[in-house]
Amino acid sequence: MPETIAPGGARTELTGTIESLRVEPRATVVVRGDRLTVEQAALFLGPARFQGSLACGRFESRGGEVRLVGDLESREGIEVRDGELEVTGRLDAPTADIDRRLTVGGPARVASLDVGGRLRCGSTLVAQRVSVGGRIEVEGRLEADRVDAGGSAEIHDAAIGELEVGGTIRIGGGAVHRRIDIGGRLVAEGPLTFGSLEAGGMVEFRESASGGSIDVGGILEARRDLAFEDLRIGGIGRINDRGHGRSARIGGRFTVGGDLELSGRLEVGGEASVHGSLEALDVEVGGRLEADRVRAAQTVQIGGSISTRAGARAGRMRLGKRSTAKGPLVGDRVEIGPHGTAEEIFGRSVLVERGARIHRIVAEEVELHAEAEVDEVIYTREARVDPEARAPTVRQVGTLPPFPL
Repeated sequence: MPETIAPGGARTELTGTIESLRVEPRATVVVRGDRLTVEQAALFLGPARFQGSLACGRFESRGGEVRLVGDLESREGIEVRDGELEVTGRLDAPTADIDRRLTVGGPARVASLDVGGRLRCGSTLVAQRVSVGGRIEVEGRLEADRVDAGGSAEIHDAAIGELEVGGTIRIGGGAVHRRIDIGGRLVAEGPLTFGSLEAGGMVEFRESASGGSIDVGGILEARRDLAFEDLRIGGIGRINDRGHGRSARIGGRFTVGGDLELSGRLEVGGEASVHGSLEALDVEVGGRLEADRVRAAQTVQIGGSISTRAGARAGRMRLGKRSTAKGPLVGDRVEIGPHGTAEEIFGRSVLVERGARIHRIVAEEVELHAEAEVDEVIYTREARVDPEARAPTVRQVGTLPPFPL
C-alpha cells in the first residue's frame, strides 16, 4: 500500500486503515469514523491540525505545533523535534521525546517521558520516568517512579518514587515514597508522606505531613502535625500543631504550637517556643526556651533563658553565664552559670556559680560560689558555701520534700 500524503495548506479526509502517513506543513487532516489507524509511521513535517483520533506505529513531528483533536496511541513511541504537540484526548505510548511543549487534555500513559520545555496534563499521568526541562502541570494524579523538573511543578496528587524540582513546586498531596529534592520552595496543600525531603529555600505544609529526614535551608512552616525522623532547618521552623520525631536541629528560631516529642536531641541556635510539653533525650538552646514543661532524659543546656509553667527536668541541667530561669528546675545535677538567676531548684547536686541569684534550693548537696545569693537552702547531705556568698537561710533536713515533675 503506498504512502498517504496530506498536502500542505489543504484539507484531507481519511478513514479506516492506511500503511503510512506523511502530513505536510499547515495541512489539516479530518478523520471520518472512530479513528484513523496507521500501520507504520505517521510523519508530520511542520505545523498541522489533526481532527480525530489516531493510532499508529511511530509518531514523528519535525518543527512547529501539531494539534490533535482526539486520542493518540503510538505503539512504538513519539518523537517531536523542534516543535510542540497538543492532544486534546487520551495519550498512550511507550516513550515520548518532545523538544518544546506537550499538552494532553485527557489521561496519559507513557513509560518514559522527556519534554524540553513545558508539560501539561489535564487528567492523570502514569509513567516510569518523567523528565521536563521547564514546568510540569498535572491536574490529576501523577504516578511515576521518578520525576524531574528543571523549573517548577504543580501536581494535584502524587504517587511518586523520587521527585526533583529545580525551582518551586505546589503539590496537592499524596506520597513521594523515597526522596524529594527541591531547589527553591515546596508548598503541600494536602496531607503528604515522603521518605526524605531536602529544600534549599522554603517548605510549607498546609495539612499534616509525615516523612523521614527533612533538611531545609531557609524556613519550614507546618500548619498541622508534623512527624519526622531528623529535622534540620537553617533558618526558622514553625509547627502550628504537634511535632514528633527523633531529632531536630534549628539554626534560628523554632516554634511549636502543641507538644514536641523527640526520642533524640533538640538543638536550637536562637529561640525555641513550645506551647505544650517538650520531651527529648537532650535539649540545647543558645538563646531563649519557652515551654509548658520540659523533660529531658539526659541533658538540658540553656545559653540565654528558660521559662516554663510546670517546670523543667533533666538528668543534668546547665544554664550559661547571665542566663535566667522562670519556673522550677529539677535534675540530678543542676548548674547555674555566673550571674545567672533562677526561682526554685530541686536536685541531687546543685552548683551556683559566682554572682548568681536564686530564690530557693532544695537538694542533697549544694555548692555556692563567691558573691552567689540564695534566699533559702534546704539540703540533706552537704552544703558548701563560700564565705563571700550570701545565704541567709541554710537548713539541713532528714528528708527532702517531693520534687515537681
